Amino acid sequence: MIDTPIFSHECNFLSAVLQNSEEPELEEALSLLTYANFADDRTRKVYAAIQDIWSRGKTPDPANVYLFLVEKRLDGLLKDFLMELTAHFIAAGSLQLIGYARKVREASDLRQTQKFLEDALDKACSGTFERDDIVEDLQTKLDSLNVGSGKVELYGPGQISARRIEGLTRRAKYSEISTGWKELDVHLVAPFSPGDIVIVKGARKLGKSTAKTNLAINMADAGKVILFVSPEQLFDGEADRLDACKSGIPLSALKNWANWPKDDPRRKELQEVNLYWDEWCKFYHLDSRATSLSIIRWALRRVKAESGKVDVVFIDLFDRVADLQVSNNKTAVIEMKLLEITKIAEEFECALVLLVQENDEGKTKWAGAYEEYASLILEVQRPKMEDPSYHTDELILSVYLQRNGPSGGQAKFVVDSSTLKLIPQEQFYETAEAIDGPVRGSGAPSSPAS
Repeated sequence: MIDTPIFSHECNFLSAVLQNSEEPELEEALSLLTYANFADDRTRKVYAAIQDIWSRGKTPDPANVYLFLVEKRLDGLLKDFLMELTAHFIAAGSLQLIGYARKVREASDLRQTQKFLEDALDKACSGTFERDDIVEDLQTKLDSLNVGSGKVELYGPGQISARRIEGLTRRAKYSEISTGWKELDVHLVAPFSPGDIVIVKGARKLGKSTAKTNLAINMADAGKVILFVSPEQLFDGEADRLDACKSGIPLSALKNWANWPKDDPRRKELQEVNLYWDEWCKFYHLDSRATSLSIIRWALRRVKAESGKVDVVFIDLFDRVADLQVSNNKTAVIEMKLLEITKIAEEFECALVLLVQENDEGKTKWAGAYEEYASLILEVQRPKMEDPSYHTDELILSVYLQRNGPSGGQAKFVVDSSTLKLIPQEQFYETAEAIDGPVRGSGAPSSPAS
């Protein structure tokens, strides 16, 4: 069964887990690894079974692992392999959980290093990349292997109080990054904290990008440093949305800008809005449909060098990132990339907001992986899209999952169809009673955001 050193390490680790499934150090050993750290498909599936069983509060012993494989209809493929693993750990005697976990992690990091070097050589041989860019990209990727590499902290008597005060102080600081809508913030516990992964999910054409644009404007108004990453939408399309929401000028009119009369007052309004983005906001846009995680990391370094920090990064859509298009085994890749992007969030101390698309049945691909890594998942709902007779075009943001707080809370907005500005429902009806005519955007401010 053991035919390569890497396969040997992986089998030894799994055997150690099955043999020591009730040991206190099992939690630490499992925290050092992810599904993507295993090179062999068999060991990867057995490890996924162990993690699932452990996450349910059960003991990952051979019997429970086998029952899991039967439940997932994998027992025909893996029954013999599991029996070989069981025989292996009986023959091998007592094994060290943490030691084998580290060997598997080191082997995984070395495979990653080999891939990074091969990619760098390919770029160098193609002659289309600058040497300095290749070296910087390679160094960034190698550095990423050392970020969040499974360090485990133990706090004991004499440390709990100080660590708790530190955590509460940090959370109070993080809570300053709000959505800008009290109707939504009331349901959230310290959202958009440095290192957080936030998912905004929903079916096609429901308004995920509309929600993202409005969230970004609210945060930019509050003085936060924002980075837009748009693998799907190029700069002019994103700028149209931002300008329409901020100025109140309909999107259809913006697209016809060249035909406006020279004395059209909308020209001045648009100029004021763009001066706002340039002079008062710290708002960056990464304009590339070939965006990869290494390019995003490069952009984050640039933003941090210029502004001193990055608060929130929006990626629309996450599954359009180039790294996710290069493999047939998307399940393994998505887990690996979510781990990598979590490290990026921690490294740059920013929140990453990932827009994710559901299929027509309302299911999200790789939902389990997203739920494992996300601290907050917001679901976009649009009743009028499902029922055209619905009187008002509402967009509902629901708290689908929240790691440190309750789920199920909702904030309701009315969509201004001409500008795609989201207006909190209560505010919309209060305004509608006070004026005669359609509600539009609030216009560009003439002074810095507070």
